[in-house]
Amino acid sequence: MLSIMKNLRWLLCGLISLSTFAEDLVTGPPVGTDLGAVRCYANSGPYAGQESFDAAEEIGSRPGALLFVHTLNRNTAPVIRGVGNLAREFGLFGFKAFIVTLSNDRTAAEEQLRRVNGSLRLNDPMVLSLDGLDGPGSLALNRRCTLSLIGIREGKVVESIGFTDTGLHDIDRIRALAEKTIGDVPSRPAELIALAEKNLPNDPEALRTLAARQAVDLYRLHKKATEDFANSRRYERQQPGMMRQGRENARGNQRMNRRPGGRDAGKKPENVVGNRDTSAAPVVAKRERRGGPPKDEALSTLLRSFIRKTNDAARVDSIHADIVERTKQSEDLLKEGIAMFQLMLSFPDRYGSEHAQSLARAFLKAHNAE
Repeated sequence: MLSIMKNLRWLLCGLISLSTFAEDLVTGPPVGTDLGAVRCYANSGPYAGQESFDAAEEIGSRPGALLFVHTLNRNTAPVIRGVGNLAREFGLFGFKAFIVTLSNDRTAAEEQLRRVNGSLRLNDPMVLSLDGLDGPGSLALNRRCTLSLIGIREGKVVESIGFTDTGLHDIDRIRALAEKTIGDVPSRPAELIALAEKNLPNDPEALRTLAARQAVDLYRLHKKATEDFANSRRYERQQPGMMRQGRENARGNQRMNRRPGGRDAGKKPENVVGNRDTSAAPVVAKRERRGGPPKDEALSTLLRSFIRKTNDAARVDSIHADIVERTKQSEDLLKEGIAMFQLMLSFPDRYGSEHAQSLARAFLKAHNAE
């Protein structure tokens, strides 16, 4: 018995140490290290057409981040998009980020960049490291990571994060790192305006380009907010009580039409045999309502985006990947994911493109919830 207890104790210690090791996976140089050259190539975006450029030099003394992509898949996509979104959001504070993919096969990597940049639709496209699969040697990146994120301020490393199991749950971590590189954010409007003026380019042509890009960003932001609001209103209207009310109104109209003097007066009902009315139940929707809206805020937001009929296939795939990743976090979230897809498919004429509906059906089939 003592021998068994001793073995169990050693096993428990081993599991704890493995868990700690996984959480403390080290990547990148120590805090305070000067950032060396990060040679990159871009086949799209503002750096396209150059033989190479130095991402570290482009960041310079400004706050910024380098996200090195060791593994590119659906699990790492939320963090990649998150870094891209933060670069746009924190641009006011001079924050600049590069998403750098690592590969030993440059030809294959360039082709992958064309596909992925078109799919993810990042504000600043991903670029390719010219230092192979390990990246710049001075950065000591850990190839056991799926992603390596390095925060930079005044040309020095302020923090490095190694990711192994990525998803939406990491958004708060990357935001915290970005805020750490920026420092204290002013709250007074006058201070924010002064900070924005400080980071504006001096060159008139560059200033015009920046203004045009920000105008487009504002347009897209307002357009998305309007679409999200419209979709949420339509979604909220599809509640059980309202559906029951609609069916009762339909029954009432049928009864009114059959009364003397009604629109159908003098007409013999098609479903009357002798003196017996065979229309005991009204005609209902072809598909019975199933499932329900998610309680989880992240899933609810993703669903509102997923059900837009205007989404293209790439956008649908991207949102679906985020939904799948979110539902993996717990059994309760998986149940909510199943219920929300069931609800969506209850109204195929209203919610989701054909591609989105096919993905929803595949998800339900995979979890035996068709």
